[in-house]
Amino acid sequence: MPEVGLKQAKAGLSELVNRAAYGRERILITSRGKAKAALISVDDLCRLEKMELQAESDLLRRAIREETEFVPIEDLVNELLEPERDPG
Repeated sequence: MPEVGLKQAKAGLSELVNRAAYGRERILITSRGKAKAALISVDDLCRLEKMELQAESDLLRRAIREETEFVPIEDLVNELLEPERDPG
């Protein structure tokens, strides 16, 4: 993956955006030698977000499958909104 310093990225942003969008390059933006951000195409971003949603769905399905005791959401909300009780 090509690396570009922040100063250079500012000066050539239009070219970098085109490289990411049309050339399908993933460009790492660095500052003081450290990676700070990446420039990717919208297609790559959509794929990444889809993968994240799928992973979250998989985790939720697994949690539901493994959980044996459910608490209705209304009970949870009431418990969270209930003023703290003095134990003594």
